[in-house]
Amino acid sequence: MKKLVPLFFVFAFALGAVQTAGAQETYSKPTKKHFYFNYFNQELTFKDSGETMKSDLGIALSMGTARWFHTKPLLGMIHIGLDTDFMDLAFTKYKNDTPEIYKGIYGGDLAFRFGPTVNVNPIGKLNAKVYAHFVPTGSFVFLNSDYVDINGDEAGMNIWGNYVTRWAIGGSVSWGTITLGVENIWGSGKYRDVKGELVNAFDEGEGEPASKMPIKLNTTRFYIGFRW
Repeated sequence: MKKLVPLFFVFAFALGAVQTAGAQETYSKPTKKHFYFNYFNQELTFKDSGETMKSDLGIALSMGTARWFHTKPLLGMIHIGLDTDFMDLAFTKYKNDTPEIYKGIYGGDLAFRFGPTVNVNPIGKLNAKVYAHFVPTGSFVFLNSDYVDINGDEAGMNIWGNYVTRWAIGGSVSWGTITLGVENIWGSGKYRDVKGELVNAFDEGEGEPASKMPIKLNTTRFYIGFRW
């Protein structure tokens, strides 16, 4: 009987190890890469006048990677890491409330983003992810104008833009490689006349370039994509 006691403990240890390995296999490793198709609503507000332009259509593509700080999950299901999106390209068509002046008003943004992320894998292929990102952005607005001045010259395409500091918080749920998510992005900056052709009536003298316009952006995105 005494000889059976050590064998019992060996058997129990081996059984426990097998069960632990089996339990670990029920959790999938967090993915490293992602690619998202985004649909969004965006508001562009000019701080000085308080005027706000709202998007009629907003679409974006984003892709990047996640680097996890540890291999073994905390509490058997949690990974903490750093997201890096090396491409976030967005196109916006704004509602045109002044068709007598503008043929169309469009926006374009190119951003890089990074920040902390937490992935929770409660069971099988189900993953939930939350994150907070710093989003440095090159943001532009294109105003295609029909306006003709007193000299008979058409205004043509006016381009306003600049660097804008933005932030994002969001979350997603995925099953295997398929992901659904939502996020909010906000920030502010100062647009300037990129072509340097416009004249601000408040500037002294004639031919002075238009001043920079303080703006703020607020965007709500919904996305579907792939994580692998």
